[in-house]
Amino acid sequence: MTDKELELRLATAEDAGPVRDLVRSAMLHYREESGIVNDTLESLTESIESVRHRIEQSNCLCLFDGDTPLGTITISQCKTPMKYSFSRKTSNFLAKYTSCGYISRFAVADSVRKTGLGSRLMDE
Repeated sequence: MTDKELELRLATAEDAGPVRDLVRSAMLHYREESGIVNDTLESLTESIESVRHRIEQSNCLCLFDGDTPLGTITISQCKTPMKYSFSRKTSNFLAKYTSCGYISRFAVADSVRKTGLGSRLMDE
């Protein structure tokens, strides 16, 4: 499969199940590689309904091979950026802004990891 065969598009509500499955699979791999404890990653407990809601409320960009998402990234607008303040340096930076973009649920299928698809999603 070449990169040109993949379709880059925003996910629709109908894509919620496959997108949830992709994120769950990628997060299981990430959890194993990083040594994170079982219940820490919220993405592992998402329902199809919650993914559908995220798709409808945010920009969930995916690379599809047919009906199968191989990569996904969600960009949301956050109108209260200070909720992401974890340090004084971050607080000082975020204090200047009334909204920000937030990246979440970034995932690439195991079968195409390290092929540049993740970089392509970030670039888009």
